[in-house]
Amino acid sequence: MLYFVKYDMIFAMTDLCKNDNPDQIKCALAIIGDRYSALLIRLMHDGPARFKDFEEGIEGISPRTLSQRLSMLEENGIIEKNTCPDSPGRNQYELTEAGNDLDKVLHSMAEWSKKHAQTAEATA
Repeated sequence: MLYFVKYDMIFAMTDLCKNDNPDQIKCALAIIGDRYSALLIRLMHDGPARFKDFEEGIEGISPRTLSQRLSMLEENGIIEKNTCPDSPGRNQYELTEAGNDLDKVLHSMAEWSKKHAQTAEATA
């Protein structure tokens, strides 16, 4: 079952994310469309990250929001939480196969932005 966080509540995404739903982009946006989720995924691009790495890597994210976003990504199978091998009692987060696939999509979005962002700014 897929979940997303909105206004500090978790909503089930069962109907929105069914395979027969013709608009699967809504499902994807429910998972990564909120503030910070895509950035969290990109921070795990090079490997596992700890809570502190996210706090340092994303300016302005509160510990509560960070915890909520990580839980939502974990519940949706995008990341997994494991105990750090060098620090028992501390956790690290890493991308699952689905998370790695999503990271590739985010990379493509970044490339699109590099190519088209200046054009969009010039016409605005």
